[in-house]
Amino acid sequence: MAERVPFEDEIKQIHATNMSLADEKRAWLGYICFELEKGEPNRACQLYERALISLDLDLHFWLSYIGFI
Repeated sequence: MAERVPFEDEIKQIHATNMSLADEKRAWLGYICFELEKGEPNRACQLYERALISLDLDLHFWLSYIGFI
C-alpha cells in the first residue's frame, strides 16, 4: 500500500492545483502502468474508471482504456 501513496497524493493534487489535462492524464497513466507492472489488472481497471470522470472527452485516454479492456 505504501507504494501507492505517492500516486494517490498526486491524484489528490489534480484539482487542488488546477493541473492541466495533459498533466492529469500523465498522472493517471503513470499510476495505471504501475498497477499493470505489479500484475494488478483489476486495480488498473478501477483507475481507468476513476480517471474517466474528468478525462471523459480525451479520445487518446479512451483508446488506451479500450485497448486495455
